Amino acid sequence: MSFKKEDSDLTQILLLTLFLCSAVFGAWGWWIKTEAQEYRRATETEALNFNSLKDLLASAESKEAVLDHRRREESKRNASKTSSIIASIISDMSKSAAKPEIISSRTDKSPPVGGLTKHTYLATFGVKPLRDQIVFLERIRSRAPHLGFEKLELSNTNKNKKGGSSSDTWGLTVKLVSYSGEAPADNSE
Repeated sequence: MSFKKEDSDLTQILLLTLFLCSAVFGAWGWWIKTEAQEYRRATETEALNFNSLKDLLASAESKEAVLDHRRREESKRNASKTSSIIASIISDMSKSAAKPEIISSRTDKSPPVGGLTKHTYLATFGVKPLRDQIVFLERIRSRAPHLGFEKLELSNTNKNKKGGSSSDTWGLTVKLVSYSGEAPADNSE
């Protein structure tokens, strides 16, 4: 009889162990299934976000904004080299009828105030038609967006005695300003 009882106890232990293992593995399987559904939903959401971001970056407006930002960052790195930027723009216009001629130029650098150094570039350009002067100014604005026009003077050089202009030739004087350095951090939180 005792042999039967041991066999019965062993069967009960084995059944109890199998029941507990199936309960543990069942709970674990249920948890994995719910986590997989959450992961699938998160993956689908990220895929939708990725596709919408890809569409946004592919748009022409976004490309222009990115290019504009890159131009600004590039021109900020060359903030103190305004004369070389202007020379580069002029050399790019070498085959154009609108190519300006520098009559005189001067650069100046003011001492740093609040971590920023002010760089100024004053230049007088040769007489050209108004349209050519405007084209040149637009090239400066697009190629070096960090430059500010502190002074811009267009003067008609050919006037007849009655006060009207006999020709569309204009002289150009510009004073460009740029800043380099870092502004101090504002801790007014």
